[in-house]
Amino acid sequence: MKLMVHLFLTCVLLIMAIPGMAQTTVLDFESAETSTTFQYFGSSLDGSLTTVINNPDPSGANTSTQVLRFVKPVGAQVWAGAFSNPNPIQAVDFSTNDRICIKVWMPRPGNISLKFENSSNGGSNWIQTVTTDVSTSWVELCFDPGLPSLEAPFTSAAGFVYNTVVIFAYFGELGGATDEEIYLDDIILGPNVSEDVILDFEAAETITNFQYFGSALDGQLTDNIANPDASGINTSSTVLEFVKPGDAQVWAGAFSNPAPTVPVNTTNGGQVCIKVWSATPGNLALKLENSPTGANWIQTQTFETTSQWTEVCFDLTLPSIESPFEPTAGIYGTIVIFFDFGTAGGGVEKTYYLDDIVLRSASSSTSNITFSVNAGAGAGDVFLIGTFNDWTPAQMTNEGNGIYTMDMELENGVYEYKYLLGTGDIAEEFSGLDECTVTTPDGEFTNRRLIVSGDEELDVVCFNSCYNCGEAVQITLNLGFSGEEPAESGVYLSGGLAFGAPGGRFLMTDPDDDGVYSISFERGIGFTSYYAFANGNCPDFICKEDLSGQACANPGNFNDRLMSPVQGDLVINTCYAVCSDNVECTTSTSEEAQLLEGFDLHPTIVHDKVSLVRGSLFEGEVLLHVTDLQGRVIQKQMMYAHEQRKELDFSMLKSGMYLLSMKAVGGFKSLKFVKL
Repeated sequence: MKLMVHLFLTCVLLIMAIPGMAQTTVLDFESAETSTTFQYFGSSLDGSLTTVINNPDPSGANTSTQVLRFVKPVGAQVWAGAFSNPNPIQAVDFSTNDRICIKVWMPRPGNISLKFENSSNGGSNWIQTVTTDVSTSWVELCFDPGLPSLEAPFTSAAGFVYNTVVIFAYFGELGGATDEEIYLDDIILGPNVSEDVILDFEAAETITNFQYFGSALDGQLTDNIANPDASGINTSSTVLEFVKPGDAQVWAGAFSNPAPTVPVNTTNGGQVCIKVWSATPGNLALKLENSPTGANWIQTQTFETTSQWTEVCFDLTLPSIESPFEPTAGIYGTIVIFFDFGTAGGGVEKTYYLDDIVLRSASSSTSNITFSVNAGAGAGDVFLIGTFNDWTPAQMTNEGNGIYTMDMELENGVYEYKYLLGTGDIAEEFSGLDECTVTTPDGEFTNRRLIVSGDEELDVVCFNSCYNCGEAVQITLNLGFSGEEPAESGVYLSGGLAFGAPGGRFLMTDPDDDGVYSISFERGIGFTSYYAFANGNCPDFICKEDLSGQACANPGNFNDRLMSPVQGDLVINTCYAVCSDNVECTTSTSEEAQLLEGFDLHPTIVHDKVSLVRGSLFEGEVLLHVTDLQGRVIQKQMMYAHEQRKELDFSMLKSGMYLLSMKAVGGFKSLKFVKL
């Protein structure tokens, strides 16, 4: 059975099978029904059979009792291997499965090849090779039958059923100076699995910090450090260091701050897997929070492996161990981790390491997505562009009443997109502070973000908004300073689960140089969050304002401020490190009247001129600023006390979205408009 050597290798490396998904065991060598022997060829062992032995290393990814011992002898041919004899009772059925995995233990990095022969429904023989860098520990290698075979006729195995399994170790290599023992186990059929990297602490988009709670480290952030033990299943460069102090509570842990760029999408179940390193046996608890559709979820997994990397996986289909005791549902924005959950610090500080938080789930390759936007009556033609169509405008269907829709069949994955108005050259504009968007690393483009993992009808959203028309509020914060100079590195809104560590994207600006720093963003009705201001770029929160003992401080949440559920457009005027209700930094127990509440702009989709109509509560002068979404001041003018209506000429503005800000003594308001 001589085979040609091919240099094209395909590598898929997964550690554990995905729970909650239909799987079929072909061989696990634990019972007569799931065991067989393999007959050697291409070496001095020709004609002899493999043996089943006790697992010589029951740890990590494979703690089962029995495994297959496979030998590549001295002088073995490059194509030496072994074929199943007798064939397994369970056939290898790729008509109902699109993945087959095998656990392997190898004395050095290399490859395993699987070949399938004797198809019962007309399939050609098929072979593929998977490489691994892991040695002297168990790893699971998975093969995709949808790929073409490495040998003629180079067709896939998808849809066919095979009876014979052939195994090759270090395929393409001659036998070395000594015999090499390889151990094999758990040949399992199942659905194909996608793996999404949530955090690997190697690149900007897959790095974040975690903020400690429940110990003397409260409010501090974890450190990302060089891998202290780059070996075994984890040879990556950077990992997260997690410290549990001696005074830690039983519930002490840390939450992601800021939230990961890639959320945890549990739509298709599956599992979240995390690599951990601990000097002692223990447990790791994983909690997922901030899902618009699912309740918070927590599960705990124990680990016995010590002083080396092991992988711990959490079944997302299991009910939470806390109320309401439900499985995961939807997409989660926040990750919370606890080492030795349920155990107090006990006076001894412990250090753990964590890496590679990944989501593994089964999914079909494509999904049908329905896009819907409310562009308003009279919008004309509306188009959809995105990474899924190379940013080429695709005209949407006018459903009436300003609603436009389009169906698309997309490969599962992550996309960016926008809607266009009019002739297709007026694109949506976002500030970069929006919940549904992502900004390119160079800061040049901010687009909507879409994760496709199953059929979905997207919620109707308003043009230039993450929410449907009438379901959002505009939140503006104005911050004065007293007795402290604003830092050159910037003034930031931070804190809570919504705003993250100082130095993130919530940079406040002072466009008119009046000493008052402002930020404005849109959120859904009912939005609430703790928050604080920071004078500087300090991810460790060392430059955060100190409100200790003041009325607006919440001692149960690091003395942060609390933004109660917002039901309408909100303006907060306050002062750095002072619980004032004004930017002059004087304290008061009364709320400022929203004097500019009645001011309104007609229309909000602008061709040239619009009218600003005065409200009934304020009769004085109003300073008007037109700014773009990056905070740059485009126009300044005054609305005088005698003017009940002011005509504004925006004909010279470029197409895009802008904010009209109105400032007066005792009042502030901003209105959003689109220039066509």
